[in-house]
Amino acid sequence: MKYSDTDLTAHFTIATGKPQDWGLHHDNLRSSSIVLTSLWDVTAVRSLGSETIDMPLPKVKLQTTPQRSRMMAGIRGKNTWPERALRSALFASGFRYRLHVRGLPGSPDLVFAKYKAALFVHGCFWHRHEGCRYTTVPKSNGDFWMKKFADNVARDEKHVGLLRDRGWRVAIVWECALKRSVEDVTKSVGAWLQGSEPELTVE
Repeated sequence: MKYSDTDLTAHFTIATGKPQDWGLHHDNLRSSSIVLTSLWDVTAVRSLGSETIDMPLPKVKLQTTPQRSRMMAGIRGKNTWPERALRSALFASGFRYRLHVRGLPGSPDLVFAKYKAALFVHGCFWHRHEGCRYTTVPKSNGDFWMKKFADNVARDEKHVGLLRDRGWRVAIVWECALKRSVEDVTKSVGAWLQGSEPELTVE
């Protein structure tokens, strides 16, 4: 099923920058990332196989710059490279976990049932790592971004509180720490898991 122009309020562009409709085919995309011109529902498509995919966009308009659109298009909420790097290192160290458990507040990135511990890998930009050089503030749409950041921080604090109330231990690993040394972070998390401290922050 294709969506007509009357069904859509925004288009996206691929590497050529040309507007396309929402009927996507692998032959047209290959490895190109998709850039939406709306911040409402940013999606990056890397591999689509051989089938046609139809993706309707809600009727929301929000203007943004092409540079901001490209940045947003490459951002993931789950399975980011810092998260995957830490997962691999912890698995190699003998720790076993579940991923993104929806039954727990905040759907922690890693859940270690054996230790009743939940771990979040936070991106410094989105989750506002205080004092970090990656915690920048966009120059345009200031009110929008400040509200979004404040909501993110409040949500993070709420999730940690709910987990602690349920008796879970909680670890927060910041993206910048993994950029410096995955090995050091893995050692810190491993020691914490085998200890008794209720919370851990690696930054």
